[in-house]
Amino acid sequence: MANEKQLIRVLTEPTIVLDDLESIDTETGTADAIGNPVTPVSLSKQFGAVVPLIQVLNFSFEGETIVSFSLNSTGDIPTASFTVNVRDKSFYSTSFPKDGDLFSIFIRSKDDLFKPIHNDYEITGVKITPTQNENTTETMTISGKLRIPGYDAIKCFSVKGTSMNAMMKVATDLNLGFASNEVDTDDSQVWICPYDKVKDFIADTVAASYKDENSFFSYFIDWYYYFNFVNVEPLFSEQPEIDEGMMVSMLGNDYGKDSELPKELTKNVLSNWDEVQMQPNFIITHNLTNKSAAVNLRHGYKRYAQFYDALIKENQAIFADPYTTEGAEREKQLLKGRPAEEFYLQQIEGKWMGVQYGDNGDNCHGNYNYSKILNFQNIVHMDKMGIEIVLQGLNFNLRRMQVVPVVIAIKRDYVRKRFNEPVDEDQQASNPNSDEPNRTKSALDFEDTPITIDKVASGFYVINSMRIVFTEGKFQHHCTLIRREWPTPPQTY
Repeated sequence: MANEKQLIRVLTEPTIVLDDLESIDTETGTADAIGNPVTPVSLSKQFGAVVPLIQVLNFSFEGETIVSFSLNSTGDIPTASFTVNVRDKSFYSTSFPKDGDLFSIFIRSKDDLFKPIHNDYEITGVKITPTQNENTTETMTISGKLRIPGYDAIKCFSVKGTSMNAMMKVATDLNLGFASNEVDTDDSQVWICPYDKVKDFIADTVAASYKDENSFFSYFIDWYYYFNFVNVEPLFSEQPEIDEGMMVSMLGNDYGKDSELPKELTKNVLSNWDEVQMQPNFIITHNLTNKSAAVNLRHGYKRYAQFYDALIKENQAIFADPYTTEGAEREKQLLKGRPAEEFYLQQIEGKWMGVQYGDNGDNCHGNYNYSKILNFQNIVHMDKMGIEIVLQGLNFNLRRMQVVPVVIAIKRDYVRKRFNEPVDEDQQASNPNSDEPNRTKSALDFEDTPITIDKVASGFYVINSMRIVFTEGKFQHHCTLIRREWPTPPQTY
């Protein structure tokens, strides 16, 4: 069970209405038989599991017609794109998308235990690669963003209460579900949308959300239509616990009408360790990332909020210094300049915030201007360094803003092994430890194997973004993981 302060709980369910997805029925006898109508294989269970099911108007793209597909959850709402071979050119006459048209997608796990992904997308672009011969197959790429009626609409309304109250109200009005790791915020006021786009009102409200000096907030809408209002600070500062996940073997499927996949409830640890190759938490590639300098040069290490407080009739200057986990400075690198240097203290930015009127909800909450700087500065600085991983297949146990342990095994690089030897040499042949990934005792309950753990790359991360990619006939799960402090590198002498 995850740490309670890190667990994003569903508070309300989505009620959004989606377009129907249709495909030829060969199982129940309601359509002409294709192939063997008494086949013991359930074709409907293969829809979305072998390849994504994509429908544009009443035209479905399935099987080998799909060249590639990508579903991205990286910003405020998901986006998707796909490339297909257009073999049936009647599509151009009957189903070519026009203003207001959508495309729908369906992705299913190999087991009904997990909720499938079913989305409608507003089409934002269509590109056709033409051929000179009308009998030659053409490729077409269509892209879109998740359809949420009213999200881009210009409206005028107000909500009295906390920012969390306001976001729950807006989510309900948009027929979205609502999920959060918070109970409430401490920022009561009247939140006004003055003939502005609803999506901009959401962004402005979350930017000014405030609870206390140990919180900062972000949001996103996931591909299950839940509005996630997240206090991000506990994801980094609280002692993490390891989630359990249902691991379904990559070797089988449940396509037989009476078949059921073997599955096991186990620790949801992401690793490139060979012993988990047949599980969806197996990492096939991983790459460390660093954009620290770009963040520091643009936003400074800390930022001052300067404004005139009309209540006390004085200018105010309050700085926001990105949070660090208490005690981390003793054993980790804080990503605040080079160790033992204090040059970063001079690299600051400032922003004039105008006039702040009122307090205690009379016009705006007392930390309105400060919270904008506090939230912004912490969000941009948490994304300095991370690791990009690609998982084989799909892992439906994962969600954005989830804390996950990563264990990177060094397999054949003997130079790196020498610099990452276990502290206790008597246990050098032990397994990786998901609770203490830099040590050696196993939490995965596998037999001892002579491997070494990368002490810098292994550890707990937060999932910042996810992508589901289908290419070359198979699914892959891409994740961008971040953490705020990093282990001190091993000595290289």
